[in-house]
Amino acid sequence: MHLMLTTDTVGGVWQYTMQLARALARFDIGITIVSVGHAPSAEQRTDLSRLAHLRGHFNLPYKLEWMQDSRADIAAARGELCDLIERLRPDLLHSSQFCFGDLPTSCPRLVVAHSDIISWQQWCADATQSDPDWQAFISGYQRLVQCGLHGADAIVAPSAFMAASLSRDYGLTTNRIQTIHNGMSITPRLGVKEQMAVMVGRLWDKAKNVSLVAEAVQQAQTDPTSTMRVIVAGEVTPPDYNGPLISSGALIKYLGHLTAAQLYPYFARASVYIAASRYEPFGLAAVEAALHGCAILANDIPTFHEVWGDDAIYFAYNDATALRHALTDLLIDDTRAAHYGARAHLRALTRYSAERMAADYYQLYRQLLPSHLWYNQGVNMTYSDTSIPYGV
Repeated sequence: MHLMLTTDTVGGVWQYTMQLARALARFDIGITIVSVGHAPSAEQRTDLSRLAHLRGHFNLPYKLEWMQDSRADIAAARGELCDLIERLRPDLLHSSQFCFGDLPTSCPRLVVAHSDIISWQQWCADATQSDPDWQAFISGYQRLVQCGLHGADAIVAPSAFMAASLSRDYGLTTNRIQTIHNGMSITPRLGVKEQMAVMVGRLWDKAKNVSLVAEAVQQAQTDPTSTMRVIVAGEVTPPDYNGPLISSGALIKYLGHLTAAQLYPYFARASVYIAASRYEPFGLAAVEAALHGCAILANDIPTFHEVWGDDAIYFAYNDATALRHALTDLLIDDTRAAHYGARAHLRALTRYSAERMAADYYQLYRQLLPSHLWYNQGVNMTYSDTSIPYGV
């Protein structure tokens, strides 16, 4: 089988694509990856070089659909992707962009809804919502997404929360959307934990709620006995932004974008991961942190309850004071932090592996394609629980 995967090089979609592509290798699926946006970085080119079943990579250097003034770029990207499909003849298009869901192609089209602006806006409202230019963009964006979703042969959401949002905002019946949780398989560095918390999130994205963490840390600074340490990693500015950068405070340190090799040692040392997002369709960074044994301290939103259940600690929704108290208590209680770190670790291992994600997608591919394309009818589709080196 030949699968064409579209992705982008901004944020977690690239990481999702690499994890899925690697895990699909066991099914002997040839993969062509098409990225949209800026050309892959050196680190991302290395990711591509490590894919065992990669047939090729192509980059479409156009704006992403959530960017304003992107209409002409989207039309150009659609045209070039149609040409690629005509030339390469993939059996299935697996798209991380809504705008490719209704392409006039002969192969089936699967669209994965990692996030969308309409649901983002409902949880991250700000003054720009009343701006006429923004409203015009949103109107066009909603039409584009609706056409893509209704034109797709299958739709996947990474959480039931996201599936419900799509159904509500785009007039889809719930049986049109399948939930497949994201997955991550890495080799964690389980080191000696310190009284330190870490968070990953784009500082320019209101959904990630970095400002809430900064407010909680600022409150802690008024206490001379506080030993709170918080590390924040993530892009400081949006693409093509040339404004001022945010500065570090005494108890919070902004490290900017880090590669996995740079980030994972912080996960290994930190006892707590702060999942502060006010809007989150899944939250893959929290899975990475959990695999390193970090306790998950999460904002009280539906997604985190769906993903982490009772294996995380929650603070009152968007309440900086509640976050400060919960984080302080967790950082000074090593036993409790280790307990929840072990619980999060076990949950991530057994529920959110890349292999389990790939198996779910494999089953969906089989539903979309004729049986003669399947060469691995005897592949073992079951996964036993993974043992962990310490108790819960």
